[in-house]
Amino acid sequence: PETEDRVELHSLGTGRRPRAALAVGTAATLGTAERYAVHSAIALLTLTTERSRSLHAAEQRVGAAVLRMLLAGQPDHARAVAGDLYGDLLDAPFRAI
Repeated sequence: PETEDRVELHSLGTGRRPRAALAVGTAATLGTAERYAVHSAIALLTLTTERSRSLHAAEQRVGAAVLRMLLAGQPDHARAVAGDLYGDLLDAPFRAI
């Protein structure tokens, strides 16, 4: 019936599994302008979600590279690559067991 509230659920992300969801609740059917606004929001949120995933993957690769440098006895290179990413952590002595 037209007197009930409506809820639409939209998945966000480009992979097989959705990264997030957007729920849109309205008291009436969306008009053309509202639908365009929702689709624009979905596009922007998907871009933001995918960028966050790419950034996380890049941080993991940097962390792995820094660890390899430390294990290879190159702490100066590790600090240069890490920059401020790990704060003062790389300034402390460490021992690999």
